[in-house]
Amino acid sequence: MISLNSNIIALALTLLVGKTIAHTDEFECVNDDDFEFYHDGKNRSCRAIRFNEVRRKATCDFDVVSAHCPQSCGKCCKDLNHFTFTRKYGEEDGTCEWLSGRPKARIDMYCEDTSKAFNGRTVRDGCPHTCSFCFDEITVHPSASPTEPPTSDPTVSNAPTKMPSDAPSRMPADSPSGIPTMECDDDQDYVFRLHNVGKNRNCDWISKNRRKTSARQENYCGTSQNGHEIGKKCCKSCS
Repeated sequence: MISLNSNIIALALTLLVGKTIAHTDEFECVNDDDFEFYHDGKNRSCRAIRFNEVRRKATCDFDVVSAHCPQSCGKCCKDLNHFTFTRKYGEEDGTCEWLSGRPKARIDMYCEDTSKAFNGRTVRDGCPHTCSFCFDEITVHPSASPTEPPTSDPTVSNAPTKMPSDAPSRMPADSPSGIPTMECDDDQDYVFRLHNVGKNRNCDWISKNRRKTSARQENYCGTSQNGHEIGKKCCKSCS
C-alpha cells in the first residue's frame, strides 16, 4: 500500500512540474503590459521602448527592463501558443500556427494591421516569430563584484590617535549616472510612404494628432523605408 501511494505521489509531482515548466516557457517571452520604466523624463512602457532603438539600447541594459520586456530587449521571439485573433475570412479564430502556413501576402495582411487588438494584443505582438517582428538582443552588463570582503568590527582605541587624519579624497563624492540622457530630433527632410495609401508624410505627421500618435508610432516607428529606420529618422516623434 505504501509503495502504491508513493508512485501516485511521484506521478502527480511529475505532472505538476511539467505544467509549471510549460507555463513558464510560454509566458516568459511576453512583455509586461503594466510595466513602466522612467527614462529621459517620462515613464516608458515596454512598447515605447521597443519602437526606439536609442531608447532600447539605453534601457534594456538594466536588469529590471530586460526581465519585464523580453520581447523589446530581444531576449526571445516566440509565438504565443494560446493567442487567437478574428480571421477576415472563415468562422474559426486564427492562430499563430494557422497564420504561419499562409502565403506571405496573407501573413503581411494580418501582421501589418495594427488597428485591431485581440485580448490587448495585435497579431504581430501575439505572433512575433511568424510576423518576423523580432529584435536584436541587448545583453545586460554584469555589475562589478566587490574587490575586497567586508572588514571585521572596528577596534576602539582608548586614547585618541596622534596621527593626522587621512588626506581628503581626490575623487568626487557622487559618482556620475551610468547612462547619459540622450536627446534626439526629427530629420525634417526625411519622408516615408503610408501603408496601403501611397501618400508621403514627414516625421511631424506621426505625433501631429495626439489621439492617433500611439497607433502611428506602433505602425511605423519600428519599420524601415528608403534605407533608413523610421524610428531613428523620426526620433523625437517616435519617442
